[in-house]
Amino acid sequence: MKGAIFDMDGLMFDTERIWQDTWHQIASEHHVVLDPGFGKAVTGTSGPKREAVIREYYHVSDGHPIDEECVKRIHAYLEKTVPEKPGIHE
Repeated sequence: MKGAIFDMDGLMFDTERIWQDTWHQIASEHHVVLDPGFGKAVTGTSGPKREAVIREYYHVSDGHPIDEECVKRIHAYLEKTVPEKPGIHE
């Protein structure tokens, strides 16, 4: 074996909850109620795919500004603390 990839996001660290909370906070600020399918649709996406999901569920013509704002907020949050999943140290 020459290397290993560790998928820490959502597996070792409880980041998915932070992402979902942030998406819903931004939606609320835009007076949007996200459809329950949004979480599944957006999880694991990035770039143009994620922006397309944002356009569909936020009912906007350009998903980039919302995506950019969410990433900015997530990075600011994770600079302060990264919530660990139960059992990570065991």
